Amino acid sequence: YPIKSFDSFEGFLCGLISGDHDIEMIFIDDLFKIINSELEDTFSFVNKLKGISDKFEIDFVFSICCGFSELPEELKGYNIA
Repeated sequence: YPIKSFDSFEGFLCGLISGDHDIEMIFIDDLFKIINSELEDTFSFVNKLKGISDKFEIDFVFSICCGFSELPEELKGYNIA
């Protein structure tokens, strides 16, 4: 799918959720291979996912390839492994 921004990816995820009401968890492997974006732009997207997660009781698990020290402070509050 031609996903080039966080907004289009959010729409894609909402489409998945609206088509299957049994989804409990979504795994996203290497977010920046899907969306060519800057690490600093990720916090806004993660906040949108948090809202979707809370509303529909879906957990999102995704990977970002970077060192912990490179993460913006806003993202360090999430469960990070």
